[in-house]
Amino acid sequence: MNVSASGGAYTADTTKYSGLTALNITPSASGAIVATAATTTDVTATATGAITVTGGKDVSTVNSAGAATISGSAGSIAATTSAQAANNISVNGGTDVVIAATGQTTGTISVGATAQ
Repeated sequence: MNVSASGGAYTADTTKYSGLTALNITPSASGAIVATAATTTDVTATATGAITVTGGKDVSTVNSAGAATISGSAGSIAATTSAQAANNISVNGGTDVVIAATGQTTGTISVGATAQ
């Protein structure tokens, strides 16, 4: 399922979609994304604001501002932010995790219960 949100913030809960294998969310305007997906659904989310993903199989997030929170994923996780600043990145779950963050000031990066 491809979603191109035309407004600011966008929320999607696709857990009741049987057989959904991919969820791609790309907003056309600034705002946060909140996505909940079954652990059989790959999730890709791109935003200029915060991104929160609960569930999903393989999860990939890219944001240029705001926090990133990913939890309950069943597969690999990739989180990229180009302006972390004071925002936090938190990943809890997944089989392997890759985080690429630039522009960090006071924001933290946490994987499981470990903050860096």
